[in-house]
Amino acid sequence: VAHESKSGDLVLSHSENWLKEYLEKARKDFDDRYKANITTSETIKNFTLIKTLGSGSFGRVMLAQYNLDPNNKTYAIKILNKEKVIKTKQ
Repeated sequence: VAHESKSGDLVLSHSENWLKEYLEKARKDFDDRYKANITTSETIKNFTLIKTLGSGSFGRVMLAQYNLDPNNKTYAIKILNKEKVIKTKQ
């Protein structure tokens, strides 16, 4: 059972502290993954570009198939014009 404190904060009963602990751990796990310096060796050469899904001022989004995927899944790949992005400092 939860109730509101005088300051307006939600206070959980002892039996519901597991939820607070779970959410704190989930947040930490998310933050750790978000902040991790993920590197990949994927390049555009690893994909077969099928068609353009959309385009904008910085580039386009292409429907592509990953060449090494045995399930033939398709992916949306955003291809940016690096020069334009750098010029506008975005």
